[in-house]
Amino acid sequence: MDPLPDRQTIVDSMRPITVNNYRTSKEMSDLRKMGVTLVYSYADEDGNEIAQFEIGPQDIE
Repeated sequence: MDPLPDRQTIVDSMRPITVNNYRTSKEMSDLRKMGVTLVYSYADEDGNEIAQFEIGPQDIE
């Protein structure tokens, strides 16, 4: 089995994609209007958290 990427690698690769999705997705429009902050959590196959980050209104201003 391939080793899991480290926390910073996950955050560095996934955060820009999810920020863009939050900023531009029609499906996220209501969440943006309500000022919702989303928490993304990534876990290994045993359920152990390996990375977490938040995206919210502060990321689209």
